Amino acid sequence: HHLREAWGEERVPILVLTADASRETRYRALSSGANDYLNKPIDRLEVLLRVRQLLETRHLDKQLREANRHLEARVGARSKELE
Repeated sequence: HHLREAWGEERVPILVLTADASRETRYRALSSGANDYLNKPIDRLEVLLRVRQLLETRHLDKQLREANRHLEARVGARSKELE
């Protein structure tokens, strides 16, 4: 997913906006790492709803990553205690 390589660990939502409505272009964008895809002309409400959904998903992903880091630290600490 070469769109994602530039961001490294950070999972920034990627929304592709294009006038090319072909299936091939949509598949190429999504397989390259885009989270969502919109065709021009845009519907303002649809853009807002999709962006809101992408941001909510990113927020939940960040919460999950933080919870995982916290759990790993607790497991590591407990493992040292048991040794």
